[in-house]
Amino acid sequence: MTHQSRIRLVVPSMAVGMVIVMNAPAFEASWREEFAFLSRVTQDARRNTFNPLVMQRLYEHPWTAQVVARLRDLELGPFAPGR
Repeated sequence: MTHQSRIRLVVPSMAVGMVIVMNAPAFEASWREEFAFLSRVTQDARRNTFNPLVMQRLYEHPWTAQVVARLRDLELGPFAPGR
């Protein structure tokens, strides 16, 4: 019974601690940079202009370019009409 009550206290405490740590200015700057990068990629994809350097950073695997091309052909995801 005691072990269970400790876990109930430790898990939420760790979650709160992680949220506080991940909101530190250094982490916030990296998240903002990543968000700006993904926003630029999304805009390029909607205009059908793909910068090779951006695509190299975006795609860790060579097959993902094919998946994005297929989504664009099917007009799914961010390529859906009206998006």
